[in-house]
Amino acid sequence: MLEIFLQLSVFLLTFLIFYGLLRKTKFFSPLINTIIAVIVAFYVLSVFSIFKNDLMIITSSLLILFLAFFGVLLISKGFKKTNLKQKNK
Repeated sequence: MLEIFLQLSVFLLTFLIFYGLLRKTKFFSPLINTIIAVIVAFYVLSVFSIFKNDLMIITSSLLILFLAFFGVLLISKGFKKTNLKQKNK
């Protein structure tokens, strides 16, 4: 179930990004933009299914690093606020 959701989300995300970029450039007509975005999304989906295990490892590692970075950022912001309050008194 999770695998199907992940593939669907990769497809939709790729489609929306490419459609938005093609629409913003106004190089093709809207119908051609849609066709190109669907083709690219299917291509990315096929590549995703081939390299699924490697991409899962990379994605999970990046997610852990992302969460750790924001955790450290939140902790450091909290310490800076308390230090500023102490200096103002």
